[in-house]
Amino acid sequence: MKLALVDSSAFLALEDRSAREHHRAVKSMQDLVRGGFGLLTTNFLFDEAYTLILSRLGRARAVTWGLKLKESTLVQLTRV
Repeated sequence: MKLALVDSSAFLALEDRSAREHHRAVKSMQDLVRGGFGLLTTNFLFDEAYTLILSRLGRARAVTWGLKLKESTLVQLTRV
């Protein structure tokens, strides 16, 4: 399976609907999934994305995002 690495800036843009890059991030993610790519991120990128979401959108949004990502079947979280 082809894999695409998802970094913290993409996660922030996906989570923050007011972000300038939100719509482009959503479309890119949809295109990757439709193209048969698996999505991969690391524990370090997860931590960085969580911190960005926490600082910009608040604790509740960060916790909800983190729980959803950990339960996701679309994103593989890899410990490095």
